[in-house]
Amino acid sequence: MKESFGIVKPDFAALQMARTPYMPARFVLVDGPSRSGKTTVSRVLASFTNVEKEREETIFDYIGVLDGFGKITKDGSITFIRLLTDMIAYEQYIGRNVNFRIGDNTSVLKSPKWFQYIRRLFEEEGDKCLSRMSAQNPIVQLGTHHQLPFINIYFDALAERLSVIEMRRHPVDIIFDWERRGYTKMFGTSPRGFTPCIQHEGKDIYYLAAGKEKDWTNGNPIENTVLALYSLLTTSRQSYKNLSSEKKSRIAVIKFEVLLKKPLDTFEYLALFLNTQPSSRTPKMLKKAGFPREDPAKERDQKWLAIRENASKKTIALVDELISDYEEEWA
Repeated sequence: MKESFGIVKPDFAALQMARTPYMPARFVLVDGPSRSGKTTVSRVLASFTNVEKEREETIFDYIGVLDGFGKITKDGSITFIRLLTDMIAYEQYIGRNVNFRIGDNTSVLKSPKWFQYIRRLFEEEGDKCLSRMSAQNPIVQLGTHHQLPFINIYFDALAERLSVIEMRRHPVDIIFDWERRGYTKMFGTSPRGFTPCIQHEGKDIYYLAAGKEKDWTNGNPIENTVLALYSLLTTSRQSYKNLSSEKKSRIAVIKFEVLLKKPLDTFEYLALFLNTQPSSRTPKMLKKAGFPREDPAKERDQKWLAIRENASKKTIALVDELISDYEEEWA
């Protein structure tokens, strides 16, 4: 305890933050790089028994990065994740702060159970809500980006209540889509670039450029896109490799190209993984998603050519390495 002007103040740094009681809900992070198929998977999963529609709360993308970079204490990160996940589960069950924006991917109006979320607006909150949750054992979907390198903090916070679906997609397709949409140009320059940045020579740059700041500063847009994705995918692979067998068993790694060719097999596997089952609404959602689809491999050669035309030899070598890694299965 510290004393200032006669007032005794606690030593805040020595205090241990905590949250022990928790909501009767399970959580699944649908994670992976942007443009890897997360939304497609989430929409179909939302038709499964007891699976909630996806919530894309970008604050989770920030917690992992800030914790991984040592900018938040571990007990603070764990407490924050527990509070936030429980609050989301509770609010979703009483219809509070639920997305009704028509055009959004996570809109209630795009959910196969949209009527359920309308009904909840009129149901009682408080302990009666907890009783409903306990009876139904919901699985709350959380859409996240780029969190596999920081996944241990989520396991520390949620333990057996957490499952993860990690989406993988051919790196050439992701690089092409990121560049076409101008993702990496936005970070540190636009107020719409909602992602953590680091400071380098007085400028904000994408956190995925950490350790390669000069390369980022000197790179063109396509080279920076490759640099960011290379950083993400290599740290993701290493993070997964370092996990215990028990934690790996709680992560389902899904290749987007396999999903396109074998959607029924993929979703049967995910039903077993999450200990749930498809519902009568699932076939409609599969049809809406356009399954089965053709693998866009026919267009990939043209994409790769466009990337090579604007990239250095060093950047091309990084992409070659990513392609080689993608063709291997994670063990």
